[in-house]
Amino acid sequence: MKHCVDCHSFQVDRAVNCHRCSSPQLVERSFPAQQEMAFEKGNISIDAILIREQRYTDCRLIGQGGHGLVLEVIDEMNRSFALKVPIEFNIYFSNGGRGIRKHQMLLSEKYIRHEIKILNRFSKSAEMGIIFAGKIRCVSESGRYEREMEAILMEKASASLKDVMDGCDRGEWQLSLADKMDMIGQISNSADQMHRYGIVHRDISPHNIFIYSSGSRLEYRL
Repeated sequence: MKHCVDCHSFQVDRAVNCHRCSSPQLVERSFPAQQEMAFEKGNISIDAILIREQRYTDCRLIGQGGHGLVLEVIDEMNRSFALKVPIEFNIYFSNGGRGIRKHQMLLSEKYIRHEIKILNRFSKSAEMGIIFAGKIRCVSESGRYEREMEAILMEKASASLKDVMDGCDRGEWQLSLADKMDMIGQISNSADQMHRYGIVHRDISPHNIFIYSSGSRLEYRL
């Protein structure tokens, strides 16, 4: 993601000039993996994740919530994606699963299944960056152990709104008024679409607003 030095607007990756003030003074901005220091790090021991016969490798833990983990995975064309898995993944394929209780694991599986059920009935899931929602197959490094589990494969965001806000607090950059208005409009539209399908998000917060910069415009998604 890029940032305009003159008007402080954020730009898409391919931008050469600012789309708001036409300035060529654009600076690359990179963000650390969200919550990178917040979770217990475990060494992931997995050879591949198979989704619809596609092979994903180089798994790296980039986020963790109460009901699941988020992994960065790389496909055979070297493209990066985000994969949300239940916390049982930590038990079977990582040494970071110590202390996880059975009821926590069952609750995590229940929430992931519920999310998948909602996504599979939501006709605009592709617009939300959802690539696949269903069963995946995980293969251990030795190749002797496999396990199926429910998961959600998504486009990998450039940053979260929390990352951007933290940068503003540190004085590293500013978020322009135009960017703020654009973000509010897009998030409001997303919430409205969910409500039309009878879905209530329940946790609209900076941690859960993601920014995508690979297209022709910045996209803010829940």
